[in-house]
Order: sequence, then structure tokens, then C-alpha cells
Amino acid sequence: MNSLCFVLMPFNIKKDKNGREINFDVIYKDFIKPSIEAANLEPIRADAEVTSGSIHSDMYERLILCNYAIADLTTANANVYYELGIRYALKPHTTIPISAFDDALPFDVQNQRVFPYKLNSRGNLVNKKKLVEGLTSKIKEMIRLKEQDVKDSPVFQSLPSYHVDVLLPEIEANTFREDALAENEIAEQLELARERIKRNDGGSELVGNIEKNIKKRYLLKNALASQFVVSYRTAGAWNEMVRFIETLDAPVRSQLFFQEQLGFALNRIGRRTEAEVALKKAIKEHGANGETNGILGRVYKDLWQEAEKKAPGSQQAKSYLNKAIGTYLNGFESDWRNYYPGVNLLTLMYQRNPNDPKIDHLYPVVKYATEQAIKTDSQNYWVYATMLELLVLKNEKDQVIDWLIKMKDQFPEDWQPTSTLNNLSMYSSKEPTKYDWLDEVFNNLK
Repeated sequence: MNSLCFVLMPFNIKKDKNGREINFDVIYKDFIKPSIEAANLEPIRADAEVTSGSIHSDMYERLILCNYAIADLTTANANVYYELGIRYALKPHTTIPISAFDDALPFDVQNQRVFPYKLNSRGNLVNKKKLVEGLTSKIKEMIRLKEQDVKDSPVFQSLPSYHVDVLLPEIEANTFREDALAENEIAEQLELARERIKRNDGGSELVGNIEKNIKKRYLLKNALASQFVVSYRTAGAWNEMVRFIETLDAPVRSQLFFQEQLGFALNRIGRRTEAEVALKKAIKEHGANGETNGILGRVYKDLWQEAEKKAPGSQQAKSYLNKAIGTYLNGFESDWRNYYPGVNLLTLMYQRNPNDPKIDHLYPVVKYATEQAIKTDSQNYWVYATMLELLVLKNEKDQVIDWLIKMKDQFPEDWQPTSTLNNLSMYSSKEPTKYDWLDEVFNNLK
């Protein structure tokens, strides 16, 4: 029975400090995973970034209980460094840091024996076969050094008397191993399902079939349960999202991510009052933030549009519009780096009064936040959609057309361009003559 090797690393495509895009999913599949397997260990990857990057109880569990670990320090991902710190504090040996070495490492890890790997200017592995052989050899060396009680943790090296014991009864250790391997397999199945859904090669039934065939206890894990939520969301299966979240055990369901997504899905199926209640509860318990306030702001925006359609200019419509603006503003003020509530705030302020001087005051802040997000999260559809909306707000026709070309490479989920289309249509409805050129944009988004 092979020991488990836990891999700490970024997910998806990230940019390094020079703007080079690196697909870490490919790095894992083509380099790290085969190296671990060649050393006769079982690779276990951290759960994908589907819950705002927060660390979960099962992450701590794997950091503590996996016999071996590899940490990819490329791009100086904050989560990876945090997790590596925990690992070093708990395990005297069996941790290998690796990095694409043309990225400078922070001072505190420069003196560690970091295994280097090479990437070309396009972020692709250089001499993949040699890299796999080299990392495999390094892992086998790590196994030998553990047997000789040679410490690789700087904490244990610096404090010889420091000692930590994490011992489990054999039955619990076996259960952990079984669960870790099963959860990893389920996560991979869900990732494949999402890829198929994005290619229009199936729908929510792909996710439903996976859910039917797993043990209930796996859904007690926040990160794995969140992947089911994201997978149903990818399919636009709002009713399934609601059903799934409402059947989760209370300790899991009470997490902020699940409260937010419940409100999001309820609003999508028109249960706006329930969505409002769920999201206001989340804000009361966890405080204002860009994500929760952004979703609640969308609820009020939808209520405003519905009231406006029934009775244009009514007091009720104005009330919902003001609520939406206030909610987005609170979310943006909680963290101005979050462009999502910021762009919606500007859009609705424009609907209320196109000449509002606060629009010009806030616009450069939101645009700067969006530009910074593009540098670090270049494969996120919403970043591009946000920049598109900001350019439309300023009536920058030529730049909008250029931006549409960039957006074609984002492969959005079906419901995402529809949301963008809804936001942009508000401009043409407000000032048809000024925005008569938006028809071309609408056709592209459709």
C-alpha cells in the first residue's frame, strides 16, 4: 500500500511577476503527478479553488496526516506559503518545495533546498522527461532521509527539542487514507464533468450521476461539497443547486460560501424573497463583503427591473434601485480590490442619474481594481466582462470591440454572457441614441 503525497500548489492558469501565464493543472498532470507515482507514492492534490481560496478542515487534515508533501512555490501563491508553514510546523521531514526557478523566492525560503524546474516564455515545461526523472529521484531521496530521521523542516532544524506527535489509531488512519483517495477521484470526475458541460457535451446529469454514486460522508467535507455546487452552477442547474445545498448537514451549510450560493441560486429561479433572507443572514453572521453584497445587490437589481417593467418610475422601483446601489456600495467599500460590486455600483448609479459626479469619482478606482485582477487572473471571464462594461460606460466604442476579441478565448459558462448582456442592455435602454452601436456587441455575446 503506497503512502500518500499531498501536493500544495496553485490551480488553473496564473501569471507570474513577468506576466507569463502558467497552467498549473498541466504542471501537475505532466510533471508532479507522474514523478510521485514513479516514486511509488499516491498523489493527492489540494481541493480546487472553488470557495474563494479559503483553507478548510480537510486541508488541515491532509497537511497533518499525509506522510509526504510537495509544495510548488512558483508565483508566490499566498495559500501555498500558508499551507507550507503549517506543514513545516507539524512535520520534521518529508516536505519538498519546488519552483520554476526564474521566479525569485522570498527571503525566508531562499535557504531551503528547493527543487528547480524550467518553463519557457510561454509557461510550458522545458525537458519534461528529465524534470520527471529529477523530481522522482528527489522524492526517493526524501523517503530515504526520513528513514534516517534527517529533518527538512526549518522549524525542527532550528529547534532540536521541538516535538509534535500526531498519531491516529490504525482504523482512523485507514479511513483517512480511503477518504483522501476517494475525494481526489471524485474531484477529478467533477472537473471532467465541468469541462464537458462547457463544451456542451452534457449537462447537470453528469454531476447528478457522480452525486448518486458517492458515500454521504464525503459531503461533510466543505471543499468537496463546494465542488458539487460549482459543478451544478456551471451547468446552470439552479434548482439542483438549491436542492443540493439544502440537503447538506447544518455545519457545512452554515459556511459562508454555501449561504452565498444558496442565495445566488434562489434568485436565479425567481425566489427573490428567500434569496434576500439567506443573503442578509450571511451578512449579519459574517459581515459585509464584495461577494455576498454583490449577490444581494443582484437580487435588488432584479427586483428593480421587474418593478420598473410593471410601473416605470414607480416609488417601489426607485426603492429597489436605491437598495441595490447601497448594497453594492457597502460591498465595494469592504474591499475596493473586488471589482464585481464596483462595476455593478457604477452601472446602477448611471441608471439612476447619468450625470452623477460620484461616477467619475469611483470609475478610476474600479478600473484600477479590474486591471490588477487581469494581471493575476487572466482566465476569469468576469474580469474581461467587467472591463467591457467599464469601457461601455465611458462610450469607448473602439476599445469595446477590441475587448470582445479577447473575451472569445475565455470559454464562459452559458449563463455568464447572458448576465453581461443584461447589464449592457441597460445602457442602450437608458440612452438609445448614444449607445446605438451596442448591437454588434449584443450579437457577439449572444
